[in-house]
This record gives sequence, C-alpha cells and structure tokens, in this order.
Amino acid sequence: MFKRVKPKMLNQMNITGDSLLQLALAYTEAINTGGVPCIESAWTSVCKSECQKAAQDALTTYKKKLKECLDNNANGQLEETNRTLLKELESEFQKGSVGEDAEPFLQQLQKEAAQCFRQTLE
Repeated sequence: MFKRVKPKMLNQMNITGDSLLQLALAYTEAINTGGVPCIESAWTSVCKSECQKAAQDALTTYKKKLKECLDNNANGQLEETNRTLLKELESEFQKGSVGEDAEPFLQQLQKEAAQCFRQTLE
C-alpha cells in the first residue's frame, strides 16, 4: 500500500503528516465555528508553524555544536567554526522550512545565532 501512495501536495509542496494534521485542525475549527475553511489561510498557518519549528531546531543544533567547540578548547578557531556553523544552520533551516515566506524566519534565526555567538565571546 505505501508503495502506491503518492505524497500529498499543496501549492507544489509536499505535505508532511504534521502539516496535514495542522490543516485538518484548521479546517475543523473553521467549520465548527460556523465559518468556511480557507485553504490559503490554513496553509499560511502551517507554513508559519513549520518555519518556527525549523528555526528552533536549527538554533538548538547551532548552540549544541558551538558549546562542543568551546568544550574542545577550540577558541582559536572560533570565528572559522562559527562561519561553518552558520552555513549548517541555514541549511538545516532550509530543509525544515515550508512555504515561500520563510525569509523573515531565516533572518530572525540569523540574528539569534549572532546574539548567541556574541554572548559566547563575552
């Protein structure tokens, strides 16, 4: 059965199980409150939620790897390591983000990582 099932898509993007659940909840809430489900607003909500989750996961990974770098006494290589970690941070975010409006989330994520790095240097 799983070999024949094709991924569900919305706006040319695959929908994960989590995303499908969020869409179903948004539609159900709209119907239960007497409204009409709006695919676009429900999808926007899913995209926002997925981008927030991707950003949080990427930042957690960044902090963990930065701490490991400090624990290994790699202070002399800290700037270079940070550049590498920032590239990984962006890549991890891109893999988990959904939708066309992910850029503001990425910018906020980069600011938070920069703040984390500055605090590390203090």
